[in-house]
Amino acid sequence: MLVKVNDMWPRSVEIAHSLYTEGLIELEEKRARPWGGAVLGAITTGGVEEILTAIASFDDLCGRHGEDWRARSLKKLQAIFDYGKFVRASGGAWGAYELCSRAKYGVCPYCQQSLSLTVVRDNNLKCFRPTLDHYFSKSDYPFLALSLNNLVPSCYACNSSLKGSANFYRNRHKHPYHDEEWLTFSMDMDAYFRGRSEGSGVWKISISYDGRDKCQVNTMKTFAIKESYAKLEWMFERFAERACDYYLNGGGRYRELFNNTDYDAVAVVRLDFDEANYKGELLGKMKRDVCMKIRASIGV
Repeated sequence: MLVKVNDMWPRSVEIAHSLYTEGLIELEEKRARPWGGAVLGAITTGGVEEILTAIASFDDLCGRHGEDWRARSLKKLQAIFDYGKFVRASGGAWGAYELCSRAKYGVCPYCQQSLSLTVVRDNNLKCFRPTLDHYFSKSDYPFLALSLNNLVPSCYACNSSLKGSANFYRNRHKHPYHDEEWLTFSMDMDAYFRGRSEGSGVWKISISYDGRDKCQVNTMKTFAIKESYAKLEWMFERFAERACDYYLNGGGRYRELFNNTDYDAVAVVRLDFDEANYKGELLGKMKRDVCMKIRASIGV
């Protein structure tokens, strides 16, 4: 993940999704629940820490009861938490389309290079929606198949082409609903200005992260962040040039006018970027980091 989007789901979504998932559990109320010690919150709308506790509990039960018990449990849980039925819901019924249509952000949080929009016609006819990544695989942990904070609206490339069925519990990665932002896009301002004075200034993107942190390294590798952004260096160069021109030549004239507001209308027009909404903009993290770097270098 490039951005932390722990506010992806508004309270109205949490309520609707909780009612839906708890209704499924109530159907099994008189039966032995095969998820054992898994807490209700993890199955419905609980946070990542609750989900991790539930997975540990389930794995412990599987270890104590053996593979046959695990196989029976997986089959039972898949039937209870039927993701296929959730995806097929139509006519305004609670399901994948209704959920995705209420997401706060419409950009994939793993790469920020693709939109994750939901479009439904006026007569509730489905057009398209983003894929919902099960951060913790539903094949390994089917009791999380409908867990709200295990569903991440994402692009097809990140979800299917890159992540696939990788087990993110055993091989930890950064979670967009839980972990702080950890990666920084940057450039060498001095090298650029030296080059520009000689008529050959070129912006070069660099990506900084902690190479000793396995979680960060895994995330970089799985989502091909370095490789994919290398393909977008031309966009980085173009934006950095515009941002540099704005802050060095144009920003000062408007700074006082917008000093007491949260919205820098001139910057939005000049840069085609609303920094306050960087989580919801394509390449928003990269653009925000560029702006912050330039401002810091010139003392703005």
